[in-house]
Amino acid sequence: MRRKRLDGLLLHLGNALVTLALLFGGLEAFLSAGFYEYSRGELLAVCALASALSVGLYAWRRGGWAVLGILAALALAREPLWEKLLEPAVDMFRSAGTRRAGLPLLLLLAGALALLLGWLVVRARCWYLCALAVTLPVLPPIMEGVLPEWTALLLSAAGWGTLLLTALLPRDRRLWRAQLASLAGMGIFLALLTAALPREGYLRPDWATNARDKLVSAAADGFSGALDWELPAGDLTLDIGGGQTERPALRPVVSFGGGAGSAVERGRVDLLSAGPRSYAQRQIMTVETDQPDPAGTAFLFGGSSAFYTGESWEDAEPYTGASPDLLPAGTAPDIPPASMTISLRTGGGNLFTPYRLYQEPPASVGKQYTLSYRPGGPEDGFAPLEGPLSELAADYRSYVYANYLSVPTETQTLLWPMLGAMERMPVEADPRLPEEYREAVAAALTTAHYLSGLAEYDLDAPAMEPGEDFVEHFLDTRRGYCVHFATTGVLLLRMQSIPARYASGYLAHLDESGRAAVLDSNAHAWAEIYLDGYGWYPVEMTPGGGTGSAAGQEDGPGEDGQEGARPPQTAQRPQQPPQQTQRPETPPPDRSPTETPGGDAVPPQGDAETPREPLDLTWLWRTLEVLALPAALAGLYALALARRRRSREDGDRNRSVIRAYGRYRRLTVWGCGEDALLEELARKARFSQHTLTEEERSAAWERLEALGRETANALPVWKRWILRLLRPAV
Repeated sequence: MRRKRLDGLLLHLGNALVTLALLFGGLEAFLSAGFYEYSRGELLAVCALASALSVGLYAWRRGGWAVLGILAALALAREPLWEKLLEPAVDMFRSAGTRRAGLPLLLLLAGALALLLGWLVVRARCWYLCALAVTLPVLPPIMEGVLPEWTALLLSAAGWGTLLLTALLPRDRRLWRAQLASLAGMGIFLALLTAALPREGYLRPDWATNARDKLVSAAADGFSGALDWELPAGDLTLDIGGGQTERPALRPVVSFGGGAGSAVERGRVDLLSAGPRSYAQRQIMTVETDQPDPAGTAFLFGGSSAFYTGESWEDAEPYTGASPDLLPAGTAPDIPPASMTISLRTGGGNLFTPYRLYQEPPASVGKQYTLSYRPGGPEDGFAPLEGPLSELAADYRSYVYANYLSVPTETQTLLWPMLGAMERMPVEADPRLPEEYREAVAAALTTAHYLSGLAEYDLDAPAMEPGEDFVEHFLDTRRGYCVHFATTGVLLLRMQSIPARYASGYLAHLDESGRAAVLDSNAHAWAEIYLDGYGWYPVEMTPGGGTGSAAGQEDGPGEDGQEGARPPQTAQRPQQPPQQTQRPETPPPDRSPTETPGGDAVPPQGDAETPREPLDLTWLWRTLEVLALPAALAGLYALALARRRRSREDGDRNRSVIRAYGRYRRLTVWGCGEDALLEELARKARFSQHTLTEEERSAAWERLEALGRETANALPVWKRWILRLLRPAV
């Protein structure tokens, strides 16, 4: 008896270890693939507890009913549970992961998966369903080129591999030996396989990349259409209007502070597609910097455009001189450089940079890269350029004035009346700025302040019709988001003889530790003005979108409530440039989406300024409510089948035969005739003092199964199906 108890305990231990391998490996793979923060120790402890409880529940004879009771209680308490506990945790999980979301969400994730895996391991012993349960959540990131934690994948594979190896063994107390041996063997085999086939240095072939991109694109299109969400596909398809493209070389060409390469500079922005926007709150990248006092919002520059046509932003001719990308950092020699590490959520090859790069970016980038830059802007420290840098800035200045001042004649007519109104509401620039830059920056802040009162921020702004002018459409509807405000702001700045360009990328909301999770909703567009002797300086044009500080730090609202604004002060008009060259208006461009060299289409402009309403999960709850009844019926049916199986395998053979006789009597209602064998065995089991043999019990149940088949075959088709559905009871 003691030996049997020990074998039973060891069997439960084996089931618990297999469940733990599946649960911990699956959850860690999911969290690592999403770049979520989590503590491995906390995750292991929670998974161990959940695995033990789950296996204990299903090892108990009435454990299935207990699980149904737990699920029913959670369903009844879903609304207060969601509002008070889970919704705040889910919001934190989207941006930072389980460490910030807290223990409740981790317990919920581990508990839900443990209930499923425990049933599959203890009751069903189904290895392929276990493999699906832990593999499906990480398939999307794997298809996008993001490999989860390798040890987590191996651990989950060892779990379902153990079930595969022991699937044909009988359910007895000696099963634990095969489970433990198989689990250890799978671990050793996978470790040796990893050592023999190292992942370092592996390059995915082009055919595999192309096949994966097509599959991801098709899946994203179908999912977006079903849920009205917009999901990026391919390596990293930007949800911003900038022309981010795949680049053979990433050497900066024109981006003074942004550090984007020439292909980005030559990107096209299709304004016809700037219509209503929605987001899946999907993580695009993570950012980490060692900058002192980093808390705030940083602009991550991805690309810029030069010429406005009414329906698009077009590229400028490439600058043919030496790269001026490091000039802004050269004006701050006393500010120590900082490092920023960017880890892309999807495949690599896309360069995003902070302002004032200290060193040129690498010639090629992957999923993770590190950039060196000087924090702050000219207001935090400025020294005039000297020597070769000064000569380079003078040469680049003529290129800027030739390419970043043009405004189409029709658009000038629309914007001209606004200049007078803007002069009556000046905004003061930061007094720490060098004096020669205050007028231009003050004019840019005044433009942003004027636009904030002119139009309403609205992500549901309608798209314009072909043949319309984008600025005219924006002024007529008085509704728009960052692409509308940035476009109009750039053109208004040019009307004031200030060189300006349209820039796009992402906003990174850094915490006190210098970290940020950048979501698809953080895609953004802003304006850049050219400060002679410094370079390109970012200015936020969207209401509530940020600040004009090149430091990328988010200032508090000014006295008038405008973000980043200062108390009013009359500003003189900036000095006219030596020579303004207007570029002839570009004919209407092709209205098809921008196609990058890698074959990815650049979607319409995104935005990140005003927080959207929380994601509406009503459809999810309604779907769960619709599925609740079928799921409950399926659970009851499975429990009834399990009870029938336990009746047949009951240790008391007499009681087992009596139960078979009871089912036989219920079968007679469907037309089954009298059976002498079952009648005799039932009388013997009920009234005899002797215990029936195993052969007699088997004969009773086999006769019951044969009678069931004969009765079903004699019934009409529709009655036959009803009888089969009622099989657990007969």
